[in-house]
Amino acid sequence: MTNKPTQDIYKDFCDKIVPIIGTEMFMAEAKKADAWITELTDLVIAANIWGEENNYPIIDEYPQYLRARTIGEEVVRWGGRMKVMQTIYKSVRKRLDQKGLNQCDLALLVFGWSG
Repeated sequence: MTNKPTQDIYKDFCDKIVPIIGTEMFMAEAKKADAWITELTDLVIAANIWGEENNYPIIDEYPQYLRARTIGEEVVRWGGRMKVMQTIYKSVRKRLDQKGLNQCDLALLVFGWSG
């Protein structure tokens, strides 16, 4: 099995899916995913700050927990559980790294999504 570069996989996906669902719907869904990733990144940053200030209580006591959980439920309804959630998790991690916040803990997503 050969590993295709991500760019080729994305192109293959677009070539197959866009003609089926249309460009408008594809772009709307891409914007929805981007909005979730942006909001989850902000929630993770806030949760890390709040956790440090409050001696790291159990995850469901964090003020960010319910919103992260709600987004997780929306993601499951939108595109399935594991693969989509893993992709979003990795995207949040990448955005944190780009912001120089590679030390941020993603417990909000790991435990917040698993219930």
